Amino acid sequence: WPPPPDAVLGASASLPSLRPALPALLASAQAAASSADATLRQPAAHALGRVIAAFAEPEPEDAAEAEAEGADAAAALALAAAAGVPSSALEALAALLADASSDVRLSAMHAAKRLARLRPGGPPPATPPRA
Repeated sequence: WPPPPDAVLGASASLPSLRPALPALLASAQAAASSADATLRQPAAHALGRVIAAFAEPEPEDAAEAEAEGADAAAALALAAAAGVPSSALEALAALLADASSDVRLSAMHAAKRLARLRPGGPPPATPPRA
């Protein structure tokens, strides 16, 4: 324990696509994000990050086709997929970044950081040093 990563990846590759369930998953995460209870808002931040990432991921067939066409097509597909993320999901995550609870804000920051790593176009630019 735990199983080797290739075993997990092989098992998940045979699972049906979760894309049809994403709207329901998003609705659940948004409901938890708007809860008065911080113990629900904190995991909601992580869930929103994962659901947003799933919304932003192109279909595997489309990704394979775009990669075969070249880097420009793959980049264009990644941007198009990222544009398909519902704005309400991003607004819910933004609200959690400004939450009164520091634990909720920290979880939301981790979710945003995860999304920044997945963004199309590579890693974010380096921050210039402060003067």
